[in-house]
Amino acid sequence: MLRSEISDLIKYIHNCLTKTKC
Repeated sequence: MLRSEISDLIKYIHNCLTKTKC
């Protein structure tokens, strides 16, 4: 249930770090 939300969160943060775009 929460795994998909956490996964999205991690993806979002990862994108933020890699693309430096928040």
